[in-house]
Amino acid sequence: ALVAGGLVLLTLRLTRSRILALAKFEQASADLRLATEESHRLAFVADQIHNAVIITDRNDLITWCNEGFTRLCGWSKEEVIGRSPPTFMQGPGTDPNTVKAVQALVSKGGPFEFEILNYRKDGTPFWVAVTAQSQRDARGRVDGNLAILMDITERKETELRLAVQEAQMRLIFEACPAGLTLMRDQ
Repeated sequence: ALVAGGLVLLTLRLTRSRILALAKFEQASADLRLATEESHRLAFVADQIHNAVIITDRNDLITWCNEGFTRLCGWSKEEVIGRSPPTFMQGPGTDPNTVKAVQALVSKGGPFEFEILNYRKDGTPFWVAVTAQSQRDARGRVDGNLAILMDITERKETELRLAVQEAQMRLIFEACPAGLTLMRDQ
């Protein structure tokens, strides 16, 4: 009877342990399912936004980019994964001082912003405003960067046209031997 009672008690404890383990497994499965759904939603958003998004590792090699990047720059994901953006996006019009300043910002870590002239796969230049954030590992070391690139080519071209027009008007006014008066209708 003592052995039978011990077996019953052991069976009850094992059953209880199994029930608790199943409950923990079900909760972990539910948590994983929710995290996976959230991950899919975030990946969908990142892939569908108009702006380009890239993620680089600690060696500045691209580990991921979205469709916005391929639309903006002309390279496919397969062509850029494992490559450093400056090695294929910069060209003759890219300001070397901007490149140095960006390298200093990247080495510091943390959030940073800059504007730079880049080049598409077909060689056409385009301006981007870049907002980047350093990613850190568990020890707090910079592990890579997340960057969002926004095409500002139209804005830069407008700024250039306005600067040229202003310079032309300044030249006309400074070269004019007679006085000029600007009158507005009220």
